[in-house]
Amino acid sequence: MEEKTNTAITFNISGSSSPSGIAKYQYSLNNGEKWIDVNIGETVTLDITGVYSIIARAVNNVGTEGEITKRGLCCNSRQRRTYSYI
Repeated sequence: MEEKTNTAITFNISGSSSPSGIAKYQYSLNNGEKWIDVNIGETVTLDITGVYSIIARAVNNVGTEGEITKRGLCCNSRQRRTYSYI
């Protein structure tokens, strides 16, 4: 799903569970070639013009990576818009 907006994209990743607990979340802008760590409760802002295909996942306290969720977004200005991600 691709959503177009004229504002910067601000999103949070949340909503997973694990018996060992969630250690962190990760997102990727290049289909998983490079993952960027996100602390629990941290907000991510993308404010460079472009179309983003974002994938995200949770990583539990024993290092197991969760199921990948995908979202497409478009950004072309520096105003802000907020999304809840997973």
